[in-house]
Amino acid sequence: MNRRQRRNPGRHPVTDKRVSDLTSTELHAQLVTDAVTGVATPLPWAVAAYDRIGKLDRIGPEAAYQRVRAEIMALGAVMPGAPGQ
Repeated sequence: MNRRQRRNPGRHPVTDKRVSDLTSTELHAQLVTDAVTGVATPLPWAVAAYDRIGKLDRIGPEAAYQRVRAEIMALGAVMPGAPGQ
């Protein structure tokens, strides 16, 4: 993924929202919803979402990913392509 894709990940294919338009809670919910419903979140959008959640919540993108992953696993769903799957 190049710098342009990271800066401008585009719009989500289902909701037509940009990462910059959403709060950390909305981004988290969207990522969980995508995983639970089997929607393939575009990689640039997902990376930008984790970066923004980490920045807004002051936890970093890895911790943001772990929070989303934990909720998805608690719901009994699986994150496609997640390490250890």
